[in-house]
Amino acid sequence: MTQTSKALTSAEIISSNTVKTSTSIPPSNATVTVTIPSTTPQCRDEDCQCNGGECIFNTTLGRCHCHCQESVYGDSCVFGQNNTNPNIDTGAIPIRQVNVTMKIDITFVDAYKNLNSPESLKFINTLTEELEALCKEADPLAFKKVQIKKLIPGSVVAESVAEYNYLNNETQIHFVNNELDGVLTNILKDTSNLNKISRAFDNASVQLNGLIFQSPEIKNITDLKPFVNCSRFANYTAEISNGQWQCVGPCKTNPDYCHQHGECVNDIHKGPICLETFTTPTSQESSTTKISSPTGAQSTSFPHEYRGFTQFTLFIPYNRHSHKHNSASTYQPGIFYNKNILPHRATVYIWDNGDNHRNN
Repeated sequence: MTQTSKALTSAEIISSNTVKTSTSIPPSNATVTVTIPSTTPQCRDEDCQCNGGECIFNTTLGRCHCHCQESVYGDSCVFGQNNTNPNIDTGAIPIRQVNVTMKIDITFVDAYKNLNSPESLKFINTLTEELEALCKEADPLAFKKVQIKKLIPGSVVAESVAEYNYLNNETQIHFVNNELDGVLTNILKDTSNLNKISRAFDNASVQLNGLIFQSPEIKNITDLKPFVNCSRFANYTAEISNGQWQCVGPCKTNPDYCHQHGECVNDIHKGPICLETFTTPTSQESSTTKISSPTGAQSTSFPHEYRGFTQFTLFIPYNRHSHKHNSASTYQPGIFYNKNILPHRATVYIWDNGDNHRNN
């Protein structure tokens, strides 16, 4: 072993029989940062098949699990809630416009005739900042913007337009159409607010010359229907609920869809399906859960990850119009746990209340 006098913060092995050591001793109050690699398993998208959700490791379940998008649930993110938010084309909805004319007592220069000149842009930016703050105060959620349309002589008279959006809310629409007028008028006529604009222009006198509210094109919540889209999930329809548009699943719009032949769930890709539930005996000691079958028939086994589960769901395609199983359905029979189909096929026997069994 050979020592050197070179100062290092730690020992460094040079070879199998040579070690270089430090001659300096770190202070007793030195902070040492140690990075410990994460032991949480990393999940890949193919580990979950989340249909638009995120595949993450669930420490409680001890396996990769889907974190679904909004309004979607299930281990594979294929079932939709009965009520979801619609896609609304907000850019196509008409807006409520208010014409605002302000007079600022400063000298008008020819450059103001061109709104793109440096002088005009400086003036416009200053006034827009002040007006937007006041107009937004009237309705912070619906306010969109203020746009200066023209600068004309007479000191400087600025003609502008304030814009307000219509939101998916009956109360908000009523406010924009019936109460915004009074609220915004009081704000823009308030002396303290006019003084704010005055200070922005070196204490020049400021006066509200005109305030005109254009007639609303959206009268109530029903007028938003052309802009509401529920095609995100299969067979969802647009309905007004609690004063706003929502997308409603087919299981809710057709409450008797399954005719008591199981639970109706909204498959976001295929539409409504009916699930029938049955209970199976379990064995905590065995590595598989078996469903009993008649004498001479082969029992059905489930993988060890389903051990201890006491309830599975049998999905049988059902024709709600004929009250019979729909052999022409595009859906295939399947076995579900927690409303998610198990990754294998099985023959399942279910008993009625008598001694005879029936093969499902």
